[in-house]
Amino acid sequence: RKVSAVRTFLGFLVAHGEEALRGFADPTVALLDMNNFGAVNVGLADHHGAAKGRARADAVLAIAGAALGELAREHGVVVARLGGEEFAVLGPREKVLAFAGAARRALPSERVLEAAGILPGGSERRAVEGALVRLGRGEQPMGDFTYGVASARGRTVAAALENADGALTGAKASGGRGGIFLAGADGGRSEWVPP
Repeated sequence: RKVSAVRTFLGFLVAHGEEALRGFADPTVALLDMNNFGAVNVGLADHHGAAKGRARADAVLAIAGAALGELAREHGVVVARLGGEEFAVLGPREKVLAFAGAARRALPSERVLEAAGILPGGSERRAVEGALVRLGRGEQPMGDFTYGVASARGRTVAAALENADGALTGAKASGGRGGIFLAGADGGRSEWVPP
């Protein structure tokens, strides 16, 4: 699934000119993954049934996408939904990092859920929290994002996205949910804290 989503995004780049990235001093990509969206999806399906639950989960992603789109315009970067709960961002490094910092502040844990009407104490929220427990995730945050950031200088955007995904996935696996992680050229990662 991720491979086809990346191909779709790369198709977008071809249509809009991956060459445009070459004009940036340090072309950079960021990959954003909504934390615990699986529990949101399962909980809403449990509560409403598969079709309506999927539609409610899609509404959560639409709210997140709209907020990210507005932040992208404000920061002069391009954002696109890759599929599922993943979004990708392209632009010059300083603008991508500014975008990531602003997105982290604007979309903290549970803000997107609340904007979608999935409120604390409500029946949908209880169903989502129950799914979170059943999936073995305890009381982890939901609806915020973890960010992987990688340079595209001297390589393809596809390679940079893979590197960003490695930083993001590794960070989440080691308990780093909600942070902004910079991918190193050596495959390592470091957390970046916005000023």
